[in-house]
Amino acid sequence: MYLSKGKEQFKWTVYRKSEIINMLNYFKIYKPRSQKFARLQLAYKYYELRSLKAHKASVNSVLGKAWKEFLIKWESFEDK
Repeated sequence: MYLSKGKEQFKWTVYRKSEIINMLNYFKIYKPRSQKFARLQLAYKYYELRSLKAHKASVNSVLGKAWKEFLIKWESFEDK
């Protein structure tokens, strides 16, 4: 994990699951006031689906459909 400081903002970069979970817990208390909070909440779903190996499931299975739905939600934040 590292922190870089811009003129009027901070940028946190985290990689490890434990760091991400800690960051998510922080943002539960100090909620961002943007759409970023909704995307951050998807991280919990990501870890849940990955633990179930939904990313490897066939497209027509329940897990495969859940993974596809997750990806659609995740990618909907790309343009914002």
